[in-house]
Amino acid sequence: MDEAVRRFTEASTVERLPGGQGRSVRAGALVLKPVDELRKHEWLGDALERVDFEGLKVAVPVRSRAGRWCEQGLGATRYFGGGFVEGRIADKLAAADAFHRATRLVARPPAFDAWRSPWIEAARVAWHERGLPDAAPQDVKAVLSSLRARCEPVDLPSQFVHTDLAGNILFDGDAPVVIDISPAFRPVAYAHTVLVADSVAWHHEPAASLEALGLVPSLRRQLVLRAVVFRLCVPLFVDVANAAAFHATWREFEPVLAFEGIVGP
Repeated sequence: MDEAVRRFTEASTVERLPGGQGRSVRAGALVLKPVDELRKHEWLGDALERVDFEGLKVAVPVRSRAGRWCEQGLGATRYFGGGFVEGRIADKLAAADAFHRATRLVARPPAFDAWRSPWIEAARVAWHERGLPDAAPQDVKAVLSSLRARCEPVDLPSQFVHTDLAGNILFDGDAPVVIDISPAFRPVAYAHTVLVADSVAWHHEPAASLEALGLVPSLRRQLVLRAVVFRLCVPLFVDVANAAAFHATWREFEPVLAFEGIVGP
């Protein structure tokens, strides 16, 4: 790793960071970690290199000293101070809105449909772009089929969005910091719904915070259904036989569904 770090920065001190599955290090003004999807990382660097975030702190990819996005399997993003805090949902939504205003013109890459990851596949299930994994347990399929059957068409434009914001908006004092960009091309309101739903499930946010989305109840319900199906499906695309992970996720997101008057099958 030392040689790869030197290809990005002359910083002499390397510090392992919490989070990031224990794979992230700080070297001076950069955070470096292994790149799992090279084509996506390179596209993200190119796509965001000229985006003006108008003062919002965003951990965008940084080129190496040789001008490459990846060196020996390692990629870099800008380092910002700050830490995660629970609550502040209005501030987090404001930061998400600023991020998405800045990225509204980022074009969908031609190769996007060929990208594969548990998160991308789970979102495709949530938006009825693919079916459930054939090997999923029958009780799991029953739950998901019941939720998907309640989905109705949603007429919203899609654009570049960050779909994992709940744990990736930090605060440096009062200034929000957006990190660990998880790119997708979905409606902005959906990305914001995932942010709030995740915060309810994982960060002790009251379920009533879903009202902070400012959506009419019928539309909010539709986006909540998709946000929860998305999260429920991720474990299936990591390990389709791990029904315990699915049911644990179901319990976490039950308060989100209950607020919308949605109960299981």
